Amino acid sequence: MQQGKGTAGKLLKDSELFDNANKTIANVRQLTDDINAGKGAIGKMAHDQEFAAKLQTLMNNLSELSERLQKGEGTAGMLFKDPALYNNSNQMLVETRELVKSIRENPKKYLTFHVKVF
Repeated sequence: MQQGKGTAGKLLKDSELFDNANKTIANVRQLTDDINAGKGAIGKMAHDQEFAAKLQTLMNNLSELSERLQKGEGTAGMLFKDPALYNNSNQMLVETRELVKSIRENPKKYLTFHVKVF
């Protein structure tokens, strides 16, 4: 250890490593103090039961949503699981884009205005 070899020896002989370890320990202490004081999201979750319950509800809802998507339930789930629905939706978007392009190129073909005066 006196020669600065090994972990304990390096801590004794290398002042930079020792300072970094002290700073890390001080940061961890500050973090745990903040959590114990109820500061930040983790502190709030540790001390505020209502917040923790809301967070748990959110996690349960996300889990249920994920399960339903995996099973192909609902519109979004069907888009994930049913390739025909995806392909039809994609084709509809392509055709809509083509229609908009065509209207921009030749608006008179699609749009007419009639103005009547009494």
